[in-house]
Amino acid sequence: MGIKSSRALRFPPFRFDPDDASLWRGATEVRLTPKAFAVLQCLVEHHGQLVSKDALLERVWPATVVGDAVLKVCIREIRKAMGDQVGAPRFVATVHRRGYRFIADVTDVDPRPRRGEVPGESAADAAVSGRASYRRPAHFVGREPVLDRLQTGLEAAWRGQRQIVFVTGEPGIGKTGVVEAFLERVASDPRVWIAQGQCVETYGTREPYPSVLDALGRLCRETGGDWLVTLLRRHAPTWLVQMPWLLGPADREALQQELLGATRERMLREMAEAVEALTAEAPLVVVLEDLHWSDAATVDLISFLARRPQPARLLLIGTYRPVDLIVRQHPLKQVKLELQAAGRCQELSLELLGQAAVADYLRERFAKNAFPPGLAQVINRRTEGNPLFMVSVVDDLVGRSLIAMGDERWDLRAGLPEVEVSVPESLRQMIDRRIEQLGGEERRILAAGSVAGMEFSAASVAAALQQTTGEVEERCDEQARRQLFIRSLGAREWPDRTVASRYGFLHALHRNALYQGITPTRRRELHQAIGEREEIGHGERAGEIASQLAAHFEQSGDDRRAVRYLAEAAETASRRHANAEAVGYVSRALDIAKRLPDGERVGARLGLLKQLGLLRRAMGDVRDSIEDFTARARYAHEHGRRDEEVRALLELGGALSWVDRDRSLAAVEQALALAPRLHDEALQAHVRGSHAFQHLLLRGWRDEDAETCRLSLDIVRRTGERRHLSLHVGRYAHLQNHRSEYRAACRTAEEALRLAVEVSDAYHYMAAQFHRAWALLHLGEWGELRRVLRDGLEMAERNGHELWTRAFRFQTGWLLTHVGELARARELCERERKPGEELQLGAFMGSIVLGFAELGLRRYAAALRAFEEVGGQAGEDRLALMDWILNMPRRLGLGEYWLARRQFGRAREQMEELCRLAAAPGERTYLALGHRGLAEATLGEGDRAGAEREVAKALGVLDGFEAPVAEWRVYATAAGIEEARGRRSRAEAYWERSAATLDRLATGLKDDGDLYRSFLTQPLVEAVRRSAKVTTDTAPSKGAAPGRLGRRPGSSRRQRLPS
Repeated sequence: MGIKSSRALRFPPFRFDPDDASLWRGATEVRLTPKAFAVLQCLVEHHGQLVSKDALLERVWPATVVGDAVLKVCIREIRKAMGDQVGAPRFVATVHRRGYRFIADVTDVDPRPRRGEVPGESAADAAVSGRASYRRPAHFVGREPVLDRLQTGLEAAWRGQRQIVFVTGEPGIGKTGVVEAFLERVASDPRVWIAQGQCVETYGTREPYPSVLDALGRLCRETGGDWLVTLLRRHAPTWLVQMPWLLGPADREALQQELLGATRERMLREMAEAVEALTAEAPLVVVLEDLHWSDAATVDLISFLARRPQPARLLLIGTYRPVDLIVRQHPLKQVKLELQAAGRCQELSLELLGQAAVADYLRERFAKNAFPPGLAQVINRRTEGNPLFMVSVVDDLVGRSLIAMGDERWDLRAGLPEVEVSVPESLRQMIDRRIEQLGGEERRILAAGSVAGMEFSAASVAAALQQTTGEVEERCDEQARRQLFIRSLGAREWPDRTVASRYGFLHALHRNALYQGITPTRRRELHQAIGEREEIGHGERAGEIASQLAAHFEQSGDDRRAVRYLAEAAETASRRHANAEAVGYVSRALDIAKRLPDGERVGARLGLLKQLGLLRRAMGDVRDSIEDFTARARYAHEHGRRDEEVRALLELGGALSWVDRDRSLAAVEQALALAPRLHDEALQAHVRGSHAFQHLLLRGWRDEDAETCRLSLDIVRRTGERRHLSLHVGRYAHLQNHRSEYRAACRTAEEALRLAVEVSDAYHYMAAQFHRAWALLHLGEWGELRRVLRDGLEMAERNGHELWTRAFRFQTGWLLTHVGELARARELCERERKPGEELQLGAFMGSIVLGFAELGLRRYAAALRAFEEVGGQAGEDRLALMDWILNMPRRLGLGEYWLARRQFGRAREQMEELCRLAAAPGERTYLALGHRGLAEATLGEGDRAGAEREVAKALGVLDGFEAPVAEWRVYATAAGIEEARGRRSRAEAYWERSAATLDRLATGLKDDGDLYRSFLTQPLVEAVRRSAKVTTDTAPSKGAAPGRLGRRPGSSRRQRLPS
C-alpha cells in the first residue's frame, strides 16, 4: 500500500526525508537533481505499486510536454546514486513498457530511544538488567595521546567513516584501562550507543561469535531491549535468533521458519546492515576485548565490517596481545595486516610507561607526599613501566606499610635499596604475593571464581563452596571495593529465576594465578560443582551455554556430560553457520567418548559420527563425509547395531551418489539386504524406498521401483516419522513429474514444503520448490510459476545457496523461452553461466535453456554449441533420472536444430532417442513432442503417411493428460497435416484446440502485460490464432516464419510450426 508522509522514511541503508528533499545513506547525503528526487518521491510514496510512465510525467512535469526519454534519464540517475542494477534491482524495478515499481520495504523512521532511556524501568529492574556504567581507572596516567587518537576515531565515525582500531600490547600494559577511560568519556553523550564484549580463554574449540553476542545482549539489556530487538528483527534476524531469551516461543518458531537455510554469509551481511541502520543518526562504539582468544567467525565479522564500502557511524575497538597472535597462529594476525594495507584499520600499540608517567601516578595517588626523588625511578626500573606491575608494587608497599600516611602526608618508611630488593622479579611473582596476603576465605572464593571463568556468578561459587549466595556476595563485594583482583559487574538472572551478582577479574593474569594455585583434585571438584549448578540454573535452556558446560565437565572428568554438551555446542555453532567450529566440537567429543563405559560409548560414537558426516556434507566436504558415514557403518556393524548400520549405509549412499554411482548403489543395496532383519517398520520402509529411488536415480526407470517408492511413502506416512516423511514426499513429487502427473506433483511438493519447514530442512525445502516449479511450467500455470520462482529465488539468494539460486534463475529462463522473451532468456543464461566450470545441474540447465533461446533467435551455430556442451556430461548412454532432466529437453532441442537445418535424418535420430527416453517413465510432454518432431522429419523426407502416423501417436500420448506445453504444438501440427490432406473440418477443429490451449496458457500471464503480449505476438502463436479465426487485442504479427506444415486460410504459403 502506498504511503504519503512528511516524516522521514527508511529503506535500508537509505533514509528519505521529503521535508528537506534529501536522501541519506548513513551520514552521507546522496545528491539528486530536483526532478530525479521528485520521481523517487512519487515511487516511494507508492511503494509496491506500479506507477505508470504517464502518472510520473503528470506528477513531475505537469502541464509540460516531455517524452519518455526525460523520465529514463531520471531513473538512470536514481539507480546510479543508489547503486541499483537494472537486471537485479533492489529498489526500482522496470515494468516493461508500462512504468516502474519501488520494490524495497519502506517504513517510518523509528523514534529511537537514547542510550539508557527506558521509560518505566524501576531501579530494581535496572540493577537486574546490568546496565553498564563506565569509570575511568583511578590515577590513570600516560595514555592521553592514545585517548586523543580514539577520540579522533569517534569524530570520524560521527562523519559516517567507519573506524576499526586495535589497541595492542603485552599483558598488564593497560589495554582495558585505556578502553574504560575512553568509554567513560564517550558515555557522557547519551546519543552514542556502546556495546562491549569480552573474549575468554577456553579449552579446545572456541564457540562462534560469543563476544559479539555478549555485546549485543548487554546492549539490549541496557536499553530495555524493545527498540533494538525490533531493529534486529528487521535487519538481522539470524542474530536475533541466537539470543532466544529476547523472544517469546511464537516469535522463536516464526523466526526459525523464516531463517530456514540461512548461511554464514547471510549472518555477516545482516550484521553489517543492522549496524548501518543502527548508526543512521548516531555512532555505535563496539569494544571487543582480548581478541587473541577470539574465534575465527568473529575475526571474519570484523573483516567484513571493515571492508564494507557503505558509510556507517561505527567505531570498533579491539584489544589483543600481539605475541599471543603469533604463538597461536591466530587468523586475526593476517586479517589485521590486510586491513592495514588497505587503509581500513589502525593499530595503537601501547608502550611501557616512562619514569615521568610513574612519577605522575605517585603524585596523583598520593597527592601530599614526601617521597624521595628516586622512588619513581626505582619502581619504573623494577617494573619496566608495566602499568599493572607498577600498580601492584605500589599496592604491595602500601599493604606492607612501607608507604603510609603520616600526620599530614604520605611517607616512604624504608630506604630505596630496601624497596628495590623487596619488589619481586616478575609480575606473576607479584600477583602470587598478593594472593598469599589474602585471608583463607577470600582466597577460597576467588579460587572458585577462577574455575567458573573470567567472569563468574556468586551463585556458581556458592554452590561449589556449599555456602549461601549472600555470603559469597558479601566477600566479593569487599574484594571489588578494594579493586585488587575483581570488579563488580552488576546482577544477572538465570532461567530458573536465580538472581545473583556477577564479578569479573581485573586481568587474566589474576585469574590464571589463582586457578593454577588449586590442586588438580580440588580443581576437578570445583569444575563439577559449578557445572552442575549452572546446568540446573539454566534448565531446558542449558544448551545456550553448552560450550561452557562442556568445558567444566571435561575438566571435571564427567565424560558423559562433556560429550553431551560438546554435541550441543556443535549444534549451536552450526546454527550460527560456523561449521568448522562445529566440526571441532564433534571431533573433540569423539575423542572423549572413547573413555565412556561400554553401554554408553557405542551409542554416543554412532551419534557423533553421524553428526560429523552431516556437518561435513553441509560444508561441501563430500569426500570426508563419505569417510565419516563409512566409519559409522563399520562401527555399527562391529557392535551389532543393525538399525544404525542401515541408517549409516543410506547416508553413505546419498553422499556417494555425487562421486561414485556404483559404490552408491552398492551401499543402498547392502542396506536393503539388512532390512528384513530390522524390527522397525518405518525404518524398513525408509530403506526400501531409499533403495528404489536411488536405483531410479542412478540406473533408470523401472515401474516396480516407482511402486516401491509409493508404498514406502504410505508406510512412512502412517508411522509418522517426520524427517523421513519430508524426504520421501519430496522424492515422490520428483517421480510424479517424470510421469507427467503435474497437478499431483504440485500437491505433493506443497506437502513437502510444509514438512521441510517443520523439520528445518532448507535443502529439501528448495528442492520441493524446484519440483513444484517444474510441474507448474509443464502444467502451463505460469502465473503461479512466477510466484513460486520468486519465493525460491528469494530464499536461495538471501541465504547464499548458489546451486539453487542458479537453478531457479534458469527455470525463469526456461519460462522466458516459452513466452517468446528469447533475448532476455539468452542474456540471463550468459550472465549466469561460468566459463570453464565443471558442469553441475544448474549449469546443465543453463546450457539447455541457452540452446533454446539461441535456436529461437535463429543463431543456429550458438544453439548447437550450447546443446553439445551438455552432451558428454549428461550420461547419454543412461536412462537414469539424474540425467533425465537434462537429456530429454536436450534431445528435443537438438532435434529442432536439425529440423531447422533441414537435415531430417539427423533430426529423426534425436527425436527417436527422445521418445525412447520419455517412454520409460511415461513422460507425456516430451514423448508427444518427440512424436511431433518425428512427424516433421518424416514429412521433410516426403513421407506424408508416416507423418500422419507419428502425429496420431502424439495425440494418443496426450489423451487424458494435462500437458498444454506439448498440446498446442501437437494440435497445430495435426491441423497442418489435415489441411494439407484437404480435410478442412478436422483441420479447423485442431486449430481451435490449439488456440484454446494457447489462451489458457496466456491467462496466467495477464498480470504482466509485457509477458502476455510477448507470448501472444510470437509468429507461431499468431499463426495458430489466425488459423483458428481468433481475434486478439495484441499488436499485429510481423509474420510467421515459412516452413513445411500447415497453411493459413486464404494463404498459399505454408507455415512451419516449430516448438
